[in-house]
Amino acid sequence: MKNTVAGFSTATTANVEVEDLSYFVGTKELFREAELHASNGERVTIVGENGVGKSTFLRILAGQITDYDGTVRCPKTIGYLPQSFETYDDEPFIKHLLYACEKPEWIEHYHQSKGDFSREWMQHFNILGGHSLLRSLAQLGLSSIPFGRPLASLSGGEKTKTHLCSLVHREPSLLLLDEPTNHLDLHGINWLEKQLRVFTGSVIMVTHDRSLINNTSTRVSELSPITHSFQHFTGGYDAYLIQQEKERERLIQRRKAQETELDALSQRLNRTQNNPKTVRHRTDRDKLSYNARGERQQKGLGRQVKALQSKKSDLADNLVHVPGARKEVRIELGTPEKHVSLAAERLSYRYTDKELFSDVSFSLSEDSRLCITGPNGSGKTTLLKILAGLFEPETGHVSFSHNAKIGFLDQQQESIDLEQTPSELVREMADDFDESAAFRLLKKFGVSHGHDLDSTLDKLSVGTRRKVQLAGIVASGANVLLLDEPTNHLDIISLEQIEDQLRVFPGIVIAVSHDRYFIDKLKARVLEIGKKKKRGKNVNKKK
Repeated sequence: MKNTVAGFSTATTANVEVEDLSYFVGTKELFREAELHASNGERVTIVGENGVGKSTFLRILAGQITDYDGTVRCPKTIGYLPQSFETYDDEPFIKHLLYACEKPEWIEHYHQSKGDFSREWMQHFNILGGHSLLRSLAQLGLSSIPFGRPLASLSGGEKTKTHLCSLVHREPSLLLLDEPTNHLDLHGINWLEKQLRVFTGSVIMVTHDRSLINNTSTRVSELSPITHSFQHFTGGYDAYLIQQEKERERLIQRRKAQETELDALSQRLNRTQNNPKTVRHRTDRDKLSYNARGERQQKGLGRQVKALQSKKSDLADNLVHVPGARKEVRIELGTPEKHVSLAAERLSYRYTDKELFSDVSFSLSEDSRLCITGPNGSGKTTLLKILAGLFEPETGHVSFSHNAKIGFLDQQQESIDLEQTPSELVREMADDFDESAAFRLLKKFGVSHGHDLDSTLDKLSVGTRRKVQLAGIVASGANVLLLDEPTNHLDIISLEQIEDQLRVFPGIVIAVSHDRYFIDKLKARVLEIGKKKKRGKNVNKKK
């Protein structure tokens, strides 16, 4: 029986079986005899370094990649949310949504409207079951979007909500979610958490949102860049950290025991080879007997040496891999010029006939931290682009101290040339960096594998490109960091490193974010836009 609420269906069958999965991208190995199983009601979170193959794994489960070795069994009805979306040009919002829901009667009814969504059209749409879709739109805060508005004009969060809304009405048995909280506002995140908790099918997701993992996951599966396989931990993020550390300690002890045994085997082999026992004879009459015994002895010694060598080789080939301690990558944001300041006065902005925000004012100096929050579509990214000088405000102005140097991390990575290599991008952003200096800096950000350094950016994972962008900003010497959803796409270990660095960064940090862990850890002032102000008070508030 399916749920009658506007949410994911309670599917009856949704088993996932992955066995002996092996896969290469060019010469880069992503999976080696990897195994993963998920049953009804299980919510599995895949974690691992950027570029290790998490998104590729979801694409294999979704059937988008088929040239792998091994066995992959998934249910037929799959709801897949990709990490990034295609460009839809001027396709209307409602057209994309109805096609994504894959309901033929809705699609046919859309074409009958000819762009005129009259009262009669809406009444007939409700008869066709469209009332459930409209209810989902209201729950996600999308009901105010005009049906004919181009999908490309929606914010990143509104696009994500649109895709989630379509998944609800496709009624999948298996949900594959790649960074589902990227760009979502808090309302959308809370809605998603609720839906995942009541969904009775299988969920396999990739996410950096530690609160989401704690609140919804039944298991965390870590994909290792060394073994190229999964290690599974029961529970959410906090439980995963505890179990991971215990497992690491167990592996350390196991590795020590193996190395001790290997050393003992080496010593025994050395003694056997260099100090063979000899059989001494007393008289010439014993010579014939001696030669026979000596021959048997040499054969026995040969067998013993061969057995020791084989045992040593097998042990050396199967030494337990001990993963590095957490925070092994040492990301550093540099020490740019200090004594920087900025002031925003009475900023407002209007999109077509909609006012996004108005009367936004604040001032910041060195060591200031400001997080901009608000509903999807409220203008957070627009405000950040005004601060970066990319947009002009409707009213008001922004002023900086003379020594301010801006580093802008955009949300959609539109500002970078994907045909460049990582080092080329870093050197473009910092004129005084040669290739060796760029490589050294990229290594600090965890971009050190030959494949990642030699490939163009379009061949790298979104998270790896994010790290390259951050490295370029550091290389530029920026002392004002404007970060649009800085936690999106990053692996958790790198994310925690960046959080630590942002706390001690000697310049100004302004971030658009809905990551609850991130906001709490940064201890930033919070500027919430998109909500009505009371009695003309400024929207700034202390967290």
